Amino acid sequence: MKNHNKIISGILTVSIMLSNCSLISFAHCDDDCTKTNKNGQFVSECCAKDAAIERIRNGEHYVKMENVGYNSGCTVYAFDYNDIEKVISELPHTSLEEIRDTFEREEHLEIQRKKSIIEWIKFGSKFVGSIGMVLLTLIHKHNIGNFIDKTLKIKQNIKSFNNRFKTAIDSDNVKNFLGNAITSSTTAIPVKILSSIPESIAKMSLINYRKIFYDNSNTLCALQQILDVVKYKLWENNDVLLVVTNSEKGSLSSVASFQSYGINYTEQEKQTFENKFNNFKKVLQEKIIEYGEEQEKAYGEI
Repeated sequence: MKNHNKIISGILTVSIMLSNCSLISFAHCDDDCTKTNKNGQFVSECCAKDAAIERIRNGEHYVKMENVGYNSGCTVYAFDYNDIEKVISELPHTSLEEIRDTFEREEHLEIQRKKSIIEWIKFGSKFVGSIGMVLLTLIHKHNIGNFIDKTLKIKQNIKSFNNRFKTAIDSDNVKNFLGNAITSSTTAIPVKILSSIPESIAKMSLINYRKIFYDNSNTLCALQQILDVVKYKLWENNDVLLVVTNSEKGSLSSVASFQSYGINYTEQEKQTFENKFNNFKKVLQEKIIEYGEEQEKAYGEI
């Protein structure tokens, strides 16, 4: 467990050190929005933001665009004020306890995988060996018949047997019977081995722990930026919240900004905003404390 904590805490430390939590305003986009990356998303972040805003204008309350940017490392979020509380559930965060549990499950799974691989190697060796025995038996079936003939002295025994019981017994039939019996027994070995096939090897889930910690750090930074705006009611002169996060190694950042894009809210909707943002502020404060304490706890375990 101590080793797990050190690994987890180490990644967390690096992620926080690299994180950019500065509040930045989004500028107008003059980029070429026809360029896309390998995932079919915008290469330009501002093109993605413009597309998200357009969808908000067309009636969507929340938009999430993943795999944005040249290396597909950015995620763009857009929230209108009707769905502002959705920030808490949509910005990714995984608790340290969940990460530790996942880490331990993966470790146990790896042990089981190694055991299964050994069992399959043993099984493969037995099966290949049995197939070899079958092939040798079939190839040397004639020699086996001769061996039986000589060893048991079939001709002499049969002649004596015929004289005693006056029964016409063909020695070649006996020889063929015994030869076929040996062949059948040998060919049955692979079938028996196949009846004890080991369990399938469990697949490893390729969990990117670094990205998990980067996402956690980005989320905390975004919430802190949003709270700075909400507590001074700077949201009142704007109408949409944009959040852009980057979880690429070496480019970790989180930028949140309230902007005015001419979203047409009804008077009834506007009357709910004050209460929505008051509740939102309380939840923001609680989550920032929770996530912050979690990071401090991680530092204490290093």
